[in-house]
Amino acid sequence: MLTRAPRQVKFLGATVHPMHPAHLPQRTVSVRLERKGEQVVGRSGDRQTGSELRSAAEAALDALGQLVGKEVSLVLRDVAPVVALRQSFVLAVVEVRMEGQTTPLLGVCRSSLHTARDGALAVLDAVNRRLGTG
Repeated sequence: MLTRAPRQVKFLGATVHPMHPAHLPQRTVSVRLERKGEQVVGRSGDRQTGSELRSAAEAALDALGQLVGKEVSLVLRDVAPVVALRQSFVLAVVEVRMEGQTTPLLGVCRSSLHTARDGALAVLDAVNRRLGTG
């Protein structure tokens, strides 16, 4: 039986906030993460595409940025749903810049009915091994 190391950063949830008529077509998403009892909330809105998936991925990066500090730069290169081997997934490509090096990382999450959750978890999957976040 495989055992997993305890997660340093826990995903607590993703919330899609209703669009405000004055801000259409912007959709805002917040993502809650926790590390060692410290909870942070990342937020994002995608005014151009209204993409819930991208907004959630950016909100996850915003929350991670609060946890890792300014010495690490996290940039979302792409996030998209894909179908492979008759299964649906969300893939995220995140660029991590730290200690003078830039590394592109790929994360994956099996698709569910909660698009915001999937986008956030794909980002966490991308960065967790490099940053030791879970």
